[in-house]
Amino acid sequence: MKTKFVNTIVIGEEILEQAFFTQKAGPVKDGRAELILSDKTGEIKASIPFQEADRLSDYVNKIIKVSGVILNEKRTPYIKVKSVVLAQPCDYRSIDIFNGLTHEKMEYYISDIIELKEHVNHAGYRRLLDTALTDEVLKRLGASPATHDYYGIYVGGALAATDAVTRMVVSSMASYVGRGNGVTTKPPEWDVLITASLLHTYGLIKYYDSEDAFKKSPIGIATDYYSSLQSSIEEIIWKNNIRITEQEIANLLNILNVAVSGKTGTKAVSKNGTILRGILSLYAKCDAIDWELANCGTEENKVFYYSAKFRQYLMLEGGA
Repeated sequence: MKTKFVNTIVIGEEILEQAFFTQKAGPVKDGRAELILSDKTGEIKASIPFQEADRLSDYVNKIIKVSGVILNEKRTPYIKVKSVVLAQPCDYRSIDIFNGLTHEKMEYYISDIIELKEHVNHAGYRRLLDTALTDEVLKRLGASPATHDYYGIYVGGALAATDAVTRMVVSSMASYVGRGNGVTTKPPEWDVLITASLLHTYGLIKYYDSEDAFKKSPIGIATDYYSSLQSSIEEIIWKNNIRITEQEIANLLNILNVAVSGKTGTKAVSKNGTILRGILSLYAKCDAIDWELANCGTEENKVFYYSAKFRQYLMLEGGA
């Protein structure tokens, strides 16, 4: 497993079979090429032996395992690589390599969110989604956590939650309807439910600091999250003259208020709010537990890990 990170590398030391992500490769000169390697703590240059330039493409955008010595170049450490192989999944933990979503994962989520919008047939809700969830906004969500202290506390956590929660809502309610009792079971109001699901993180654009999404903005400090979400939605509706009735706006905001607020006096006026709140709660708990276990770094041969955050024991992977 990875034990040496970029921010702990010391000039003169030797590293053995450490995993890094290869961001890009430079030209081959005198049988060596320059790589930019990274892990969750930062980037470092590496000089790597190569007789065939074509082989470099095998390592770019891949996780490799390198051995070498740390040398000094203009007071900046770099790795003079002696050996390199593609890393296997058992050689590293993804959480040690990446501090958030990979570029490929972000592109996947953005593409899926665009596809999900197409399921909304209501003209007003669809225009609201297209106007709110622009490429710029989706990229901002791809650089933002979902929360600062509970779930999605990594770069891109907000984008992951937007897509995953909406997909979970769609799939779970499709199962509910498909296995209905034939007497009372009714489908949800799909247009407003999917719209609410896709917009439940939209308020983070205003709630978080524009320069550092891991800090609250002055508005975020002064108000709760739902206030930022509500004002953001109403603002974009009025500015773009989106044709949605007052009642349709109220129905959408009711779902979101019930779903994203920790405690609220607002009650769900339909099952749509209950659905989104329940799915969001499920996703949040699962994501938070997975993050906690990935970062616990516990000793080998232990079955359980005590989480101070959750004040409970959690079973480790492979525990019986």
